[in-house]
Amino acid sequence: MSYTERNKGRLIPTWIDTENFDENAFETYEENGFMVIDREIYRVDWDLNGSRSTTEYFADVNVDGHGVIHFHTLHHNGGASLTEVIENALT
Repeated sequence: MSYTERNKGRLIPTWIDTENFDENAFETYEENGFMVIDREIYRVDWDLNGSRSTTEYFADVNVDGHGVIHFHTLHHNGGASLTEVIENALT
């Protein structure tokens, strides 16, 4: 069952060279708790992870001078994944 979820945290760049990665390599990182944004691998530092909410949707996403992506989102998890929400907010 899908629901509205709230997530907040930081995506810390790993600086792993992904130039020759295929989809299986990225999936392995994702299965081990990392997040892939635009073919870059990030370690997730959670403040809130998937807490349920009933308020409006939003996506507050920004990148600091060190390449760390800070995110605070509220989205319907049946409509888009957290990765998709972050990628869309960055474009």
